[in-house]
Amino acid sequence: MPKFTATKPQEPKKIIIPPGEYKAHIVSAEESVTSAGDEKIELKLKIILPDGSDGPFVWDKLVFSDKASWKPQECLAALGRTFEENEEVDVNDSDFAGEDVRVILEKGEYNGKERMQVKRYVAKATDGIPF
Repeated sequence: MPKFTATKPQEPKKIIIPPGEYKAHIVSAEESVTSAGDEKIELKLKIILPDGSDGPFVWDKLVFSDKASWKPQECLAALGRTFEENEEVDVNDSDFAGEDVRVILEKGEYNGKERMQVKRYVAKATDGIPF
C-alpha cells in the first residue's frame, strides 16, 4: 500500500504569463451541453512558453450555437481543417485532443479571479513552417 508523510498544505504555484500569442497542446477535449442546451466541447490546453518550457493550463469552451459557431470553426481551421462555405461539419472531441495549436491569450476573469483565456485561435501558416 502506498504511503506518504503529510506536510503543511501549499498553494499551487501559479505561472503568470503576459497576454500574447503562444503555442498550446490540447491535453483533453470533452463533449457536454451548456445550460442553454447548446452542444459544446471543453478544451484543456497546456501553454508552451517561447523557450519551449511548460506554461500554465488554460481552459476554453467551443460552443456550437449560431452566435458562437465562429470559435469552433476558427479552432478547427487552426488545426489545419478546411471547409466549404455552407458545409455542415461533423465535429467530436477526438478532433481536438492531442493536437497542437497556436492561440492568442488575453486576461480575463473567472469566479472573481484573474486568469488567462483564449481570445482567438491562429490559423496554421501555409509557408511550410508549422509553428
